[in-house]
Amino acid sequence: MADINPEDCVTLAQFNELRLNMEARANRIAQDVQNILACMQDFRPIDENASVHGEEDDEGAAAARAAREA
Repeated sequence: MADINPEDCVTLAQFNELRLNMEARANRIAQDVQNILACMQDFRPIDENASVHGEEDDEGAAAARAAREA
């Protein structure tokens, strides 16, 4: 078994403090992400009919789109 250096050990109190600090950071990051996403919605509201595929170039695609919308 390997020798354990007592200076390398972490007390339970130190571990709990670190855990609480990490949880607080994770909560702040999650809140920051939510705030960023909300700001992005304010800048570019998404149209409910928006398409990621762009405009159709041929008549068949345009006819298919018209049929879907009807």
